[in-house]
Amino acid sequence: MNFFRQNLASLKRKLAAKASLGHGGFTLIEAMILAAMMAVIVTAFSTYTFQRAKQIEMANKRKSYQQIQNQIKAAAGQAEAVVQSEESAYCTDPAVCPTPTP
Repeated sequence: MNFFRQNLASLKRKLAAKASLGHGGFTLIEAMILAAMMAVIVTAFSTYTFQRAKQIEMANKRKSYQQIQNQIKAAAGQAEAVVQSEESAYCTDPAVCPTPTP
């Protein structure tokens, strides 16, 4: 039991001596290296995030464009059908009137 007390006291003295000499913290070089590593990590993460956001935005734009294009085609088809039905309803001369398409 006395052996452990002596070792504990010796350990406390060594730690106190190191703390008083200023060996308890980081050096300026260590802090600079850590800052550089963190900058590289943050840059890589933000670059990936922004590129992914642009890809998602482009995919959404393509989808919207495709939907608008399909709606325009559908509206044009409906307009053509309305024009043909109106022409056939009011046309009395078969030589001038277009023939209805099935």
